[in-house]
Amino acid sequence: MGTELPVTPPAYAAGYAAHYLRRVRAIDYRAGQHYRATDYITVKVTEPAGVSDFSTMQFTFDPLAEAIHPNRLPVRDTNGNVVAEGKMADFYVLDDSRNRLATHDKVLHLPVPGLQVGHTIEIVVTRCDFGAPKEFPFLSHRFDRSLPVRRAAVFVTGDTAAIDEVAAPTVQKQRTAEGVYWFVDNGPISRDEVLAQPAEKYLPMLHLGSASNQWAALGRDYLANIADRLTAPAVLGEIVRQQTNGLASAEARAMALARYCQRSLTYKALEFGRRARIPNAPDVVLHNKYGDCKDHAVLLHQLLQTAGVPSALALVNTHGTVVERLP
Repeated sequence: MGTELPVTPPAYAAGYAAHYLRRVRAIDYRAGQHYRATDYITVKVTEPAGVSDFSTMQFTFDPLAEAIHPNRLPVRDTNGNVVAEGKMADFYVLDDSRNRLATHDKVLHLPVPGLQVGHTIEIVVTRCDFGAPKEFPFLSHRFDRSLPVRRAAVFVTGDTAAIDEVAAPTVQKQRTAEGVYWFVDNGPISRDEVLAQPAEKYLPMLHLGSASNQWAALGRDYLANIADRLTAPAVLGEIVRQQTNGLASAEARAMALARYCQRSLTYKALEFGRRARIPNAPDVVLHNKYGDCKDHAVLLHQLLQTAGVPSALALVNTHGTVVERLP
């Protein structure tokens, strides 16, 4: 990719307390061997507020699925000289409490020493999957930030022929002898807005995934993984008789059973370990009186089938646009 930064309009970073010179994610993927991703981040601090904003850098990770390694964190003065360096002994990890989900996710905190106005921070952090994925894991990457970014890029080496892509028109792509990279120079600065369109509609985004995955095959594999959860226990028959007594139409029975699940069970967002993918069996959910979306869906699915109402499980994405080409 080269080391030269793009030519930047003079007003691009004006009025901001800091801006990114680079935000690069480099991925090395070897099918059945390893998946490693390294973030190279360079930040220029120009006002006192930027010193406060970047006094600690944070990186979220899943300790059950990946290891995270802070490689280096030098702070340079206006002449490019290193004036301080982040120390491993000062780095620490806390639970990720930024959303309401119950997960195993952690946050790596990297205090930035000696930071002053005019200084530049360089951060290099690597993540290594514990497994050896046979297919490229789905990746949805946004090139924009709430601060100016002079160059944002994703660089992939290794088995690039096994990867399919969906990229916004504003994302540029180039191939090298080492691999392939996508980049945006002097990209848009994102702002949270009420009733905004999905980010995919107007921001530079890149979606990467396996070139061989198919929706139908993934669905069959998932149903096979939860097959032992799809046998209706005898107790469901009594619940159906109580809740649908006297209801002739399938629609009325479906509504009655949906109301039963809503009123009888508490929703708890549980997303960690095996429970991130595998729901509890219906009798366990009934005993607990709580469950997450998967638990509620499987229980209602079994109740509907017991009541003779056609039913199927469905995967719903409520956080963004489904990328149909990349299961």
